[in-house]
Parts: sequence; C-alpha cells; structure tokens
Amino acid sequence: MLRIRCPQCNKRLKIDFSLLSRRVVCPACKTKFVPTEREEQVYIPSTPPPPRQRAAPEPEPAEEFEDPEEFEVPEPQAESISWSAAVGVASIACAALSGSFIILPCFWMFALPFAVLGVLLGFVGLILATRFRRNAAWAIVGLVLSICLGAVSFLSVAHVQLELHKAFHQP
Repeated sequence: MLRIRCPQCNKRLKIDFSLLSRRVVCPACKTKFVPTEREEQVYIPSTPPPPRQRAAPEPEPAEEFEDPEEFEVPEPQAESISWSAAVGVASIACAALSGSFIILPCFWMFALPFAVLGVLLGFVGLILATRFRRNAAWAIVGLVLSICLGAVSFLSVAHVQLELHKAFHQP
C-alpha cells in the first residue's frame, strides 16, 4: 500500500501500488488525480471526458487512511540563526567598536585592530554562508562596515602619528 495525500483537500489516503499511474478519486472531495510514487500528484480537472463509443470504467476510490502514527508530516520548525549571520553580527559589532574608538581621543590606538578583526570576521561569515548556502547579508554588511571604518581608523592613526611627529620634531 502507498500513502498519499489528495492534491485538492490534502486528505490522507492509502492506495494499492497497482493504482499508480491510474486515475483515482478522493472519497472526501471527489477530486480525480493520478498518484505517483513521489508524493507529487498530477491534478486532473474533473471535466467530463469526450464522448466515446463505450464508457470508460469509473475510477476506483482510494481508501481513507486514519492511522496518524504511521503517516505523520513533520511540522516546519523555525530556522535558528545561522553561524554566518552570527559571525556577520560580530563583524558589525567590531566595526561599531572601531568607529567608537576613532571618536574617543584616548582609545584611537584600538580602532585599527578592531577594524581588522571585523574584516576577518566578515570574511569568515562569507565563507560560512557560501559553504552552508545561507544568507550572507549580515556578513556582507559587517565586512563593508569594517573595511570602511578600518580605512577611516587607518587614516586617523596616520594623522595622529603625523601630528605627533610634527610636534616633537620641530626645528
């Protein structure tokens, strides 16, 4: 016996293997369809067949299947956050820390390492997203923010170094 579902009313049915590729009728909604082995049923509209010399035999009704333990459809589960998204969010956090260290005058030396860490985490998030076919949006945002703030922090560190050099090496 083969367990299928009606394509119209989604009623659970049980049919014999001999009825594969033959038209059957759902006893609940009277929809006529052709069951296949792979739970994909071909829907045949219930229009009357063209007139013939002799009438075609009536399709055999399928048996109703009521045993829920033998035939259960798993409930869709909410997808948990992927590692690529988590690493992407960590990359965004590193970029935010880098940006805040640029603004704070006494912590400017920490801006560039956090930007570099953000870029590395962004790349790791992209690798994880492509390897496991996940959404790479968080990793891309983290990577772009880290690159931009890394460039700004590099320029600000270079500017501070240049100003210190000018201050201590005046002629």
